[in-house]
Amino acid sequence: ERRRDPDFYFLCALALVTGCRVGELASLHVDDFKQTKFGTTYIKIKDAKTLAGVRSVPFPQWSIIGFSLFLVSKSENVFKYVEREGKGSGNAVGKKFTRLLETLKIKREKLVFHSLRKFLNDYLMKNDVPYEPRCQFVGHDIDDTNVAIYSKKYTEDELFNYINDHQIELISRAKLDI
Repeated sequence: ERRRDPDFYFLCALALVTGCRVGELASLHVDDFKQTKFGTTYIKIKDAKTLAGVRSVPFPQWSIIGFSLFLVSKSENVFKYVEREGKGSGNAVGKKFTRLLETLKIKREKLVFHSLRKFLNDYLMKNDVPYEPRCQFVGHDIDDTNVAIYSKKYTEDELFNYINDHQIELISRAKLDI
């Protein structure tokens, strides 16, 4: 899929390791990809469904084979998906994801593109990533008043330290280098 439709391939790969919503990813611009002084690559999500969704999302860019070259080849919008006639840009991606699952003969009720986000959050929870950094990373609101008020704002580098090993594991398991 990477050679045939790199936009779709890399959007799915990013969804798997960042937990970003399809609309957050589909609307990215080249300048939304940043790097800290310590070398942590992250995506700056500026437009999200919720206030908690506006966040920095670290990811191991170097380990998604070919992504750096793909990104360098873009001038403004990273992905080809744009809003059409009032429908979100995620609509086209969601339909393509459903067709891919059908092609692969994967049939499970309620398995949609958003399932990648749910999977990552569950995976991080099962692998003991603490609640607060996990919520900040995935962009979930924290409903607990005590945590919401006293919670620490994690830097991109701190989130990277919590999440990176798990992202690398997922990339390895998903064989995203083929």
